[in-house]
Amino acid sequence: MSLEKPKTTFASLPSVLESTEFHDPYSELTLFLSQMIKQEMRHCSSSKKWSVKLQDQLTSKITPEFEKRFPNFRLEVSALKKTWEKVFYYSNQIQDQKEALTEEGKLNIPFLIKENLRHLSGSKSICQLHPYHYAHQLALKMSQCIAIVDGTRPKVDELAQTIWSIHRHLIPQLQPLKGPYDHFDKIDQLLVKKILMLTAKEPRIAEADLALSLEQLLRQEQELFSRFTTEEIQKLALALLYEKKGLASSEPMLLELSHPLSQLIETEIAQILIDDPQRPFVHVADLVAKALWQLRQMGVTCEVAQSRMRIWTQQGDLLCRWISLRSQSSLFKKTVEKAKILKEQRRFPKERLVAEIAGEYFRENPTLIPYGKMVVERIWTFVKTLFYTQYTESDMATFHRFLLWHGTLLQEERGELSPEELIGELKLLCQRMLPLVPFDADRAFALLYEQQSQ
Repeated sequence: MSLEKPKTTFASLPSVLESTEFHDPYSELTLFLSQMIKQEMRHCSSSKKWSVKLQDQLTSKITPEFEKRFPNFRLEVSALKKTWEKVFYYSNQIQDQKEALTEEGKLNIPFLIKENLRHLSGSKSICQLHPYHYAHQLALKMSQCIAIVDGTRPKVDELAQTIWSIHRHLIPQLQPLKGPYDHFDKIDQLLVKKILMLTAKEPRIAEADLALSLEQLLRQEQELFSRFTTEEIQKLALALLYEKKGLASSEPMLLELSHPLSQLIETEIAQILIDDPQRPFVHVADLVAKALWQLRQMGVTCEVAQSRMRIWTQQGDLLCRWISLRSQSSLFKKTVEKAKILKEQRRFPKERLVAEIAGEYFRENPTLIPYGKMVVERIWTFVKTLFYTQYTESDMATFHRFLLWHGTLLQEERGELSPEELIGELKLLCQRMLPLVPFDADRAFALLYEQQSQ
């Protein structure tokens, strides 16, 4: 009597159609079939319809490898056909859009996000629930496309968070309600603060350059912490304060301090003095050391922040819509009072406004003149944030506030621009600063010129 286990025949294997893996768009089995069919599509019959010839070609090419990878399932023609139909559907959707694929043949995710949001902006009916539900629905839809076309398993929640971070800025009358994708902790708060500082230095910085500058800033902070103790940073801050005031310093560590690291410490000094110009030098140096010590304790390295940077840099100036300014400094109070004119006269020159505020502040606090550039940058941040949060209509979408802010600035700087030239400049600006936001030239024109006629 034989005790050998009977061999499993091909016919006795369960059909792949009966497996849960086949119906899971992100399973290894589904990804394998999608990629094999996509690969064979380049070589098989050019016919767009399923045929016996196409069936035989796919079966002969895919079955041997399938049996090696998934020996417990039987690959049937109907499974191949279903997968082919899905691959063909998604491929057909993107084949006429040149920007939908990268040079490597992968899906251009930023382009797909932007185009889907463009179609949404023209829709009259959106999900009756909280708008973030649309972000989740779009993320699921795009994830299936990514799985089939690219053969990779996307992170749906991360994709939904990215979509929502942009979608929220396109919605009029959106209340700042917290949703599942509005993650914001101390690290995010720190990144946003640094982004505001970087965009104050370079108001029209491209998103890619902003991300690079943010990464460089974090690396410089890591270098500072690795080379100097908190006590040494306090001594360096005090020495830099004396030098800025034209006083000699005998601190030998200054010779070890590179220009970027010196700028880091001086930026912290300026932030403290701008808020309180009368602080004694020793007190300022102590506060600088304390602030940088707290930053060191947070452990915000480039590696830690890497996964979060782009969610914020891709929003750029749009972040100003949700910033809550609670400063009690005399500079902030002066800016609030002076900037009210922007609510009454939207076309009042912002350059002139900032210059007037800075002039008054320097006359009252001449000791801050050596930090003049950083004072002006802080004023610009205050004015811009007040414009986004208080000096535009409450039911205006954040992106439309962006168009008004930058559109009126361009008009101030280059008054000779025709309407068509201005809209063209704005379009290029949006492409550089907000790569995921769809631009509508007609809407921008109406917004800028209707507002001016009012």
